[in-house]
Amino acid sequence: KADAQAQADAQAKADAQAKADAQAKADAQAKADAQAKADAQAARPVVAAVAAEVAVPSTTASLATLALVENQANPKRKIQVKLSSSVLKIGKSNLEMAITSSHNGYVYLVLLGSDAKSFYILFPNGLDSNNYIKAGQPLKLPRESWEVMAAGPPGVDQVLVIVSDSPRKLDGLVLQEPTSNDPFTYALNNLDGRSALVDFLTNSSIPGASESFGAKRVTVQEVP
Repeated sequence: KADAQAQADAQAKADAQAKADAQAKADAQAKADAQAKADAQAARPVVAAVAAEVAVPSTTASLATLALVENQANPKRKIQVKLSSSVLKIGKSNLEMAITSSHNGYVYLVLLGSDAKSFYILFPNGLDSNNYIKAGQPLKLPRESWEVMAAGPPGVDQVLVIVSDSPRKLDGLVLQEPTSNDPFTYALNNLDGRSALVDFLTNSSIPGASESFGAKRVTVQEVP
């Protein structure tokens, strides 16, 4: 009986060992398979997922820039703009307007021409730097020292009028210093130019001064 018990114990031990060996072999195979899969994955060429750049038409981007400035305007700052004519003949007609503001401030006149290549700061400029306006008193522009003639191409000009509580600083916007021969500061209609324009129009040049402003946009048609 003792021999039979010993034999049974030995068989159970052998079965347990066989089971453990089988499990170890299975684990080793699983590990080897996982490693092989990982090696195969690493050997595959890596394709970087690059988001395609969406080309935004310059006209769309520029109108969005003007709208961004308008949306930051103080609704309590009211501006009226009266054009002498909303249709200009190329090479013959001048842009003329009268601006009235509900508050004292500083006038900035921005033109996005029909070619949509650049934003021009028509006023103040190299010929006329006095851009202060008194509340309720119409300011006629251009003054006698300068003019803005329709130069084409045929299309629509966007004119944004800003009256700010405090003066703005042109330093970050200027691509060339305004002079009597080339009086208008401008910013190119690209990402950097549009960003510089927004910063220029919405930020005061005087630390701690009010950055509040009113805005009014009008359109002018240039025709042959």
